[in-house]
Amino acid sequence: MTVGETIKEIRHAYGITQKQLAAATGIDDATIRKYEAGKLYPKYKTLEKIAKGLGVEVEVLTEGDLNTPKAMQKLFSVFKAYSGELKLGSEIKQEVTDGCLDEGTVFISFGSLQALMYSWYMRFKEYKHILEKAEAIESEEYRQMYIEEAEKQFNLWMFRYPESDNDKSLLKVLEIMDEASNFMGTHPLNDPEHPVTEKQKEEYSNELRRIYAKLNDVRLF
Repeated sequence: MTVGETIKEIRHAYGITQKQLAAATGIDDATIRKYEAGKLYPKYKTLEKIAKGLGVEVEVLTEGDLNTPKAMQKLFSVFKAYSGELKLGSEIKQEVTDGCLDEGTVFISFGSLQALMYSWYMRFKEYKHILEKAEAIESEEYRQMYIEEAEKQFNLWMFRYPESDNDKSLLKVLEIMDEASNFMGTHPLNDPEHPVTEKQKEEYSNELRRIYAKLNDVRLF
């Protein structure tokens, strides 16, 4: 979601028009319209005004400007900062069956990132397996060196993502979906405040077909 799409989404959630937001921020409503359509990108000080007018922190607007690789990097950052853990649904189900799952544990899933998160899980599983092997090393010094090297390699995998991922095809699919989402989000057809012509509707459909046609060039297997 782009900054403009985030502004529009929050504005719609509050039920205010572009003119009302313009009045609250001192920014011309035509400029607000261009921001939301992705035709202009607001400077940081302007974003602060818009955020204040919407009653949100400015980070809420800037953090929404994500594509798939950026989204994964954000997840990696949270994972490292807060001692993250990755588990498959089957593992969680087994823990529930065994009664060893903490009732206060909360799990979160991102449907459109599912395939990429599975790739991340597989790399995490390799890392955990290496740590388990480290337990057999008798020397404290060598064991610690072994663990530190495993941590370094796992962190490098995350730092270098998506180049570090062996399956580039899944990432390509999501890049195409991102492109389609951004196009739909900024097109006047999806803004009820601005009527569109039949010609614009036709152009909209043709452009979506062009974007989705790229999927035919991606080899998943």
